[in-house]
Amino acid sequence: MKLFDSFPLKAVPPNLITCIGMTFAFLSIASSFSGKVDRAAWLVALCVLIDKLDGTVARRLDATSEFGIQMDSFSDLVAFGLAPAALIWAAAPVLAPEVWGYRAAFGPIAASGVLAALCILHGLFTALRLAKFNVTAAEHPRVFHGLPSTLSGALISMIFLAAREQAMLTPQVMAVFPALLGINALLMVSNLPLPKLRRASSQLGFVCQVVLGAAIFIVIPLQVFFWLPLAVLVGYIGVGFIIGVRAEVAAG
Repeated sequence: MKLFDSFPLKAVPPNLITCIGMTFAFLSIASSFSGKVDRAAWLVALCVLIDKLDGTVARRLDATSEFGIQMDSFSDLVAFGLAPAALIWAAAPVLAPEVWGYRAAFGPIAASGVLAALCILHGLFTALRLAKFNVTAAEHPRVFHGLPSTLSGALISMIFLAAREQAMLTPQVMAVFPALLGINALLMVSNLPLPKLRRASSQLGFVCQVVLGAAIFIVIPLQVFFWLPLAVLVGYIGVGFIIGVRAEVAAG
């Protein structure tokens, strides 16, 4: 009987990066329930960077594996399903008390119940999204069907951080976040096509990818100009879904 299964050394770096991302996701959840919501949102954004990094390292080292895919899914569930939900669950009653707190017009018990349902829905639908992706990804190598969980978590954290940075996180803005969780949850399990970003063949596409890389790998660690990755993200999701739907309609 083997005490440990054999594990190729080249698979250690990408899986170690995945574990670091999962650790940051747990720290984000802890920060949310400790009242440190800015830190919690930034840690989710940092998980987006790490999610891109572990896949890049795995491909460079030719260390992709079924084990790594499953580890990545578990990490994504915590980082982009549970951590954003915990952020909104903790922040909404404090930053938007008239809608989601003890002063809610339709009653604090009803408000907390709706908020809990939307947060749980986001977590559950993230799990469904990841399970669906794992069994269907090979069938659609050039397109996502539904909003990727990474983009959902990135969108929630980036809107939160950009609004904070620009002093625009008013109670009215914060009140919308639980609805955003619900919308993202539905988009994740939808069949809307979203073209995957691939190596650009045109100069314009290359420039866009450079901007995206700078937005992710420079802006997020420095914790400044959060509007830049948010603008790129919203543009990609909005334009991508339109292009994907039009392509599928044209293909019949």
